Amino acid sequence: MLKKSLSSDSWVFPWLTKNKENRLTTVPQSQSGRNVTLTSFMLCFESVWLLTGGLILLGVSIWSLVRKIPYSYLIDIKVDVPYFAIPASFLCFPCFWISMSIHNKRKKYEFLHLLILLLVISMALLIAGTSLSFIYLSRISLNSTASTMITTLNAQDLNISLQITFLESETNVHYATGWEKMQSQLRCCGISSYVDWGNLKRPLPDSCCKNPSCTERSVNQRGCLDCLSRDLTWHQNVLNSQCYMVLVVQV
Repeated sequence: MLKKSLSSDSWVFPWLTKNKENRLTTVPQSQSGRNVTLTSFMLCFESVWLLTGGLILLGVSIWSLVRKIPYSYLIDIKVDVPYFAIPASFLCFPCFWISMSIHNKRKKYEFLHLLILLLVISMALLIAGTSLSFIYLSRISLNSTASTMITTLNAQDLNISLQITFLESETNVHYATGWEKMQSQLRCCGISSYVDWGNLKRPLPDSCCKNPSCTERSVNQRGCLDCLSRDLTWHQNVLNSQCYMVLVVQV
């Protein structure tokens, strides 16, 4: 059945008229109370980067801790950058939620004080972690010509720790497991070379060999002292770069 439209002299179907009545009315942005300002844009932009940076920093920190598990049997790592980076990355998530929820609602701007407080705590943790790493790296130096560690305080401690665990690896199961995992992971053998195992009159472990047929040609020539120091330095540099990225976003 047709009926005459109220807006014009044309004839329309009744169901078409109902569809027109049910359509949402477009409200101008000035009347909706959701004006896009520079503050709201920066809060939205910051929230996205906080979430991204927090996830990346958390993933890298957990990966670094997992990779260092074999070293925990051999060296005592009491304080490390991930211990500061992980709680700092967790604080990025409530900061993301707050900045994302208030970026377009003026009535919730009172939560800005909480956002600033969480950001300050997270920044303090990141600064403490990077400062600790900077001090650690300044004491560990590598001689690029000889490819060995220069005698420093940390180098001596690392060398002494490896020597003690190396000598006691025959009687201590934890030390033996740590050396097996470290030599397999870093592809190294002994403290300074594979000769160290011969000096103890002990056969070469399978973790020192590149293939099942363990011969002198297939043995890893590099010592674990140099490989371990380089690996620890590389971990510190990677974590520092991620901490700096999150710090830039927070600032």
